Formats: sequence, C-alpha cells, structure tokens
Amino acid sequence: MADILGTPVATLQEQEAAAYGAALQTIWTYQREHGRTVAITEITNDMVKKDKLAAEPNPDKARIYAALQ
Repeated sequence: MADILGTPVATLQEQEAAAYGAALQTIWTYQREHGRTVAITEITNDMVKKDKLAAEPNPDKARIYAALQ
C-alpha cells in the first residue's frame, strides 16, 4: 500500500479501524447537522491515535505505480 500511495502507512491503536472510522464520520455528520461547521480533520486530529509505522514506500516501486496513474 505504501508503494501504491507513495506515502508511509501507519497502523492505528484502535483494532476495529473500519468501525472506528464509521463512528468518526457519524460524529462529524452529527456536528454538521446541528449547525456546527467542522472539518473532519478537527475530529480525527483529536481522536485518532497512530500506533506504529507499518511500511515506508520503496521509491523504485512507487515510481512504477505513479507512472501507471
């Protein structure tokens, strides 16, 4: 994934990342529905905790994927 995206990939402390992401989006939607203009990053910066770096992109492979896009 790091090679395809050309960026480091980190894991999260939260084990259920998909469900957690859905919950974060629900919080964001709730805030917006109640008139608060909030960027999703305002929520995620406070609530998402990174665990460890899983992978760094391989520059040679990342160039190949970038050329295909």
